Amino acid sequence: MDDRQEDRNQQTHSLHRVGAEDIERLRAVYRSLRGVRFAPTPWVSLKDLLALLAVVARLKSVAAFGFLDDDNEGSIRQLREALINFGLTTILTPEIWRPSSSYLEGFPSEIVAALEQEYEGRYPRNRKSLLWVTCDATKSSAIKNVVRNAAQVGHMLGYPVCCVEQDVAELKRDNRAIATAVMDAVGTDPEPQAILNVLRNPLPVESSLNDNLIRTDERFPFVFHAACNECLTSEESQTAALNAAYEKLAHEIDNALVTAMRRMAPLEAAIQRIGYESELHGLTYETLSAGTKQKLAALNANCRELYLSLTSIGRE
Repeated sequence: MDDRQEDRNQQTHSLHRVGAEDIERLRAVYRSLRGVRFAPTPWVSLKDLLALLAVVARLKSVAAFGFLDDDNEGSIRQLREALINFGLTTILTPEIWRPSSSYLEGFPSEIVAALEQEYEGRYPRNRKSLLWVTCDATKSSAIKNVVRNAAQVGHMLGYPVCCVEQDVAELKRDNRAIATAVMDAVGTDPEPQAILNVLRNPLPVESSLNDNLIRTDERFPFVFHAACNECLTSEESQTAALNAAYEKLAHEIDNALVTAMRRMAPLEAAIQRIGYESELHGLTYETLSAGTKQKLAALNANCRELYLSLTSIGRE
């Protein structure tokens, strides 16, 4: 049995462990946390709420929150306070930082150093705080390994092996393509400033940017990762199995949660599709047409309305 099949078997086994006696506790947790802001957008907030419930139900060993917010330590600490009474292990860490050098074996050290300097200049470290939540206190050291880049975060969060592998391969391909373009421009014995000058101008690099996350939301709206190409073409994939299990969990807790997520998924996909197409064409929000901006505003308003209709229940 290969690692992928063993991983699938372990996931499938865990997906059937929620007993009827656990449902009332899950509903109590849900009622307490339904109005808590997990993330800056309604869609991600609902997904994060479901991820937390999956941890409480022990369908998922670890969940993490805070990936989308900069300068979020205050809000993350507030979220931690909201979770503290549910018997969960919570761990607050800095954001995960994976240096370019981990993808650039064989490239000159000057180019690797310049890439890391430029990346850190654009995306300063430690602007995010992450909150990790688990029912298994022994996971603490493994979580700290992820933050130190000794392990892939996707594996820790229980994503299918095939999806994690595709994501890592694309990151590696993009980083190596950029480094190759820089070498072509400056040669193999460059001055550091010459490398930085090249990096600060458009490079002839074809990105592996894809719409997998959008298609995942459309087809598998209850999972927490971007499905790989293989999973997106199969109804018998690991992603499909996870989607079915998490939807079943949501249904057992509150059918209104299922309804809200099913109605919001195509709206969120449409929002992300506009962003994806804009990036492909080098457009920013400011350069979008007035009609596109109006469409985005309407889509976002509909998402907020669905979110508020669910999270405000019982809070009048």
